[in-house]
Amino acid sequence: MANQYNPSIPLEFQPLIDTLVYQALKGGSNVSQLDLLAFQEWLEGDGYEWFLSGWEDELVAINLNELARSTFSDTALEDYFDVNDTIEIPEFLRPDYARDRIDYEFEFCGDKYISKIHPLPVSDSAGKTAFLGYTAHFRGQLGVEIFYHGTFKTDQDFFFHLSLQKFVFPGESEGISDSALLELWQK
Repeated sequence: MANQYNPSIPLEFQPLIDTLVYQALKGGSNVSQLDLLAFQEWLEGDGYEWFLSGWEDELVAINLNELARSTFSDTALEDYFDVNDTIEIPEFLRPDYARDRIDYEFEFCGDKYISKIHPLPVSDSAGKTAFLGYTAHFRGQLGVEIFYHGTFKTDQDFFFHLSLQKFVFPGESEGISDSALLELWQK
């Protein structure tokens, strides 16, 4: 039977969608983790095409925590400037290098640290709309990992949530403070 509120989503998930939309718009109302897991499995299988349809305008971001773990270090900085570890790295170079690294990842490195951003609009049985916030990270031969971040009143609320989780969008590296980058530095 077709789902009149969300035509691409099986009708069996409509009660979950109703709860998620209510939760996003009004607060409260716990969601069954088993229902979320079943929905996630559907997204990664039969619902994958619908999931991809929510990826508009190639919206991407870098999880700064992941990038920092492997590239924000004095060792990486020494390699970048081709100097040995006997030279003291001036503090001001660290945030500049981090910003360069963020921009480099967006421009040249493909999917290693980049996540696709999916704010998926859904409607409850009363016609009210909210957004399921997902990111997808491509892991090469391991496939795609889909992460649910929550349900949000607007797509902008989802983007704000991502910024709080240290996701950075293209062109935002200059707006990151030196102190925020140095906090992530691997000593």
